[in-house]
Amino acid sequence: MVLLAHELGLDYAALKTISKVLGIPALDLKTYQRHDKRVTVAEIERGLESLHRTREQVRQAYRDVDPDVAELLREDAVINISVSFDGTWQKRGFTSHYGIGVCIDILTGLVIDYEILSSYCHAYALKGNAKQEQKITEEEYDSWRQTHIDCARNFAGSSKAMEQESAKRMWARSVNRHQVRYTEMLSDGDSAAFREVVALNPYPGHEVVKLECLNHAHKRMGTALRKLSSQGKLGGKGVGKLTANKCKTLQNYYMGAVLNNQGSIDQMKAEIWAGLLHGMSTDDSPLHTRCNPSWCW
Repeated sequence: MVLLAHELGLDYAALKTISKVLGIPALDLKTYQRHDKRVTVAEIERGLESLHRTREQVRQAYRDVDPDVAELLREDAVINISVSFDGTWQKRGFTSHYGIGVCIDILTGLVIDYEILSSYCHAYALKGNAKQEQKITEEEYDSWRQTHIDCARNFAGSSKAMEQESAKRMWARSVNRHQVRYTEMLSDGDSAAFREVVALNPYPGHEVVKLECLNHAHKRMGTALRKLSSQGKLGGKGVGKLTANKCKTLQNYYMGAVLNNQGSIDQMKAEIWAGLLHGMSTDDSPLHTRCNPSWCW
């Protein structure tokens, strides 16, 4: 029953309800907690074994596509890889006690590492409440804290800072633990985690480069255009106004320019300007001299 609860993501209260519906005795709370801990340990071990196999697959994938990497791997050397990084929380609004950061290899799409952060420990909270209510003395609390080595709390900062901290921890251990360097980091528009990693300088002599996600760049452009449409004379309806439809059109022109000109910043910039002028063009004042015939007739 405990294993079933784990697989379904159920807690003790839900398990009691299921037992009641099935007409079978429910497990005692302490018995449930004892079995729950054993199942949790087994799942963690299984997850670590899975990650080990994943890392071997990632190294094999880089060996197959790059002869230089294959030569390095023959000597069991450290290789450079590109990863996608992002963080998430148990609940929204930066009030969660639990957060997780994940690194995904871009070449294979496999998770190569993760870090779970917790700013809460139930046992710690219970003892703290007991001390405040004067049920135990300060000396008893200090004595307990020194012996409390199996603490669930591994982070003392804010919920928002969990994403940056998880990135720092994974970048700091990648060489020693996995023999790889995450030299290219693909993430969303929030560069706080990237700045923390750069400041950490995890790979002396090897720069960590930030890659931009096209979907996030496209989203940010739309947000910026809609913000502009609500300011000054740009807002409103009619010819020459930055309407909702016009914002969407310019946003899509921008995405197309970036997507069609990868590898050439100058051509990308030229097509972004062409898209803007094309969107501003009218029959009385045509502005199509920079347009590409492939998308402008």
